[in-house]
Amino acid sequence: MAINTVTIDWLLKLQSDGVIGHGETMLELGPQDLMASLPHVMARLQQLDRAGVDINAVIDNGGFSPSSQKILYAALGVGRYYSTDIVDARADYRIDLNYPVQTPLNGFDLITNFGTAEHVFNVAQVFMTIHQLLKDGGVVLHILPALGDCNHGFWNIHPTVFFDIARENGYEILDYQYMDNAYGRWFALHQTEGLEAMTARFDFASLPVKINFSNRLAPFQAQNPHFTAMAAAQYLNNANDPETQRHLKQNPTLLFDYSYVAMRKLPSLGQPLFKFPSQSMYVKF
Repeated sequence: MAINTVTIDWLLKLQSDGVIGHGETMLELGPQDLMASLPHVMARLQQLDRAGVDINAVIDNGGFSPSSQKILYAALGVGRYYSTDIVDARADYRIDLNYPVQTPLNGFDLITNFGTAEHVFNVAQVFMTIHQLLKDGGVVLHILPALGDCNHGFWNIHPTVFFDIARENGYEILDYQYMDNAYGRWFALHQTEGLEAMTARFDFASLPVKINFSNRLAPFQAQNPHFTAMAAAQYLNNANDPETQRHLKQNPTLLFDYSYVAMRKLPSLGQPLFKFPSQSMYVKF
């Protein structure tokens, strides 16, 4: 998945909250292209106004340059950018995420997994690799499909996955945004016009489905007992919304929900080896 305007606004939120933007060395799983309104992106980069970063370098022949993601991260305060991919020639490391990483890599302060894991058949290995490559105290950012997006990738990754990984491997969930009807929200933001609309950021507090992540050790369902019913009801509401129906006539797969998750590997609790979560201890049928 590429970086859209809502994703940029989430990154801005995380920077404002002090989660990112400390000169990190980062690894991106798959070099992510900017796919958003160019005026919207430029307005946000101008708000950042970071010394030494030429924000105009994101533009190439009237569109985004192939290295525009590096400019975005630099403007957000990230230090050194690296990426990995199995086919993209821009990637610094050619790695098949289906398998354990054999290339010796230094630990990273920040890893981004923006719409990558669902395209890897051995999805558990992706989380294992992230754990292996992330420094103690480092942050991983996930943006992954949770519901819908039929036939987009191999998997949908349910919210409980992040909670179970956090509990078993010593992570703290710093931020969780459940983005219902994600495409509709992305599209609506991209369609706004005028300087005031372009500079106004997405209001994450307005999302109707709330996720409680205050207790690192509590199972997801225990903290969010009404989530399943709420997410299903909201999905049906969105399906019947006239604006969503307009999108669905053009593409019947455009109704889907995504998780936006920021997690920190706690220095004192992080497991040296990744521990597989087991639901048998927590799930009651």
